[in-house]
Amino acid sequence: MPKAQYGDNPTALGPELSFPVVLLGSNPESNLIAEDVSSTSQDGSGDDVYRHSLLEHGSIRLLCLMPHENQHAPIHCRIVNYPLQKAGQGRHPYEALSYVWGSEDNPKSIYIHLDYDAPSPKRRRGCSRASSPTGNTRRLSVTSNLHTALSHLRDRLFERIVWVDAICINQQDEVEKGHQVQSMARVYANATSVVVWLGEATADSDQAIETLRTVAELDAELPAVKQLGRPLEKPSDNVEIDEATRQAIIALLERPWFQRIWVGFRC
Repeated sequence: MPKAQYGDNPTALGPELSFPVVLLGSNPESNLIAEDVSSTSQDGSGDDVYRHSLLEHGSIRLLCLMPHENQHAPIHCRIVNYPLQKAGQGRHPYEALSYVWGSEDNPKSIYIHLDYDAPSPKRRRGCSRASSPTGNTRRLSVTSNLHTALSHLRDRLFERIVWVDAICINQQDEVEKGHQVQSMARVYANATSVVVWLGEATADSDQAIETLRTVAELDAELPAVKQLGRPLEKPSDNVEIDEATRQAIIALLERPWFQRIWVGFRC
């Protein structure tokens, strides 16, 4: 089962559900292929709107977030094509983002770089900048909730590679969407980790997540086999939760991400 992990800001990014991955092959980066994108927009008007290229069968796109020290700076990135690997083949590490699209009102723009000076592996290990982008960029609209998530995910120093369905799947191509949806289980299974975006932190959300983590860690210590003839008391049954924390947990679990998951379970 996935193991819950928490970063420096657990409420902003939520728990990261980590899936084990084995990196094989001498150069997994060779599997990353820069996407060939023309300069015209999706509607052919020739403006600066990003247009996805055709995706080869068995491949996905990955979003490479360029670093920035200012969380509120415009989001710049590149998109690469990546063949989903079979078991035993080399893989390039990436993360998958689980989130709620949110309202399509008030969309935000991110900027896709078509020309990219990727650093060598030697330079990457000690670099403070992950790329040297040119001015050849295209604009892509995303929901406000996804834009906020990407702003929190973006590293200050290094490029971060993630799979995001709204960006990595061409939402204008119904045929591609059908093929990509069928591959989503493999996309998440091959990811080094799945980052769950619950939304931005509130005054009490950190306490709610910390309490849930404490309870989960206590119950994880239960013996694998219950004793016959007597109920097994869970350690978490003895955890005292005050009313304020209880309300904070309820508010956290009422966030849209949890509602979406529960709808899927009921179906």
